[in-house]
Amino acid sequence: MSRIPDGDFAVTSVGRGVATHLGWDVSDFLGDADFWASQIHTDDRERTLSCLAGLSVNDHCRMEYRFRQEDGSCRWIGDAVRLERD
Repeated sequence: MSRIPDGDFAVTSVGRGVATHLGWDVSDFLGDADFWASQIHTDDRERTLSCLAGLSVNDHCRMEYRFRQEDGSCRWIGDAVRLERD
């Protein structure tokens, strides 16, 4: 049986590294559900979000994208996401 997840998947925790490495405050991520996606470089956004959209089929995703730091400059980020099912 296939089940589609439902509910609120908003960010609920963020490591303090976002302040150390990117300059953003943790509250920036927690206060705006679209904050993370809106900071991805426009040239990388569609590819990055498409990777995440495929999680329901692939169960995993590896991405590299430029993320805008608080000072306006960009930093390359490597992300690995894995969907766990129960």
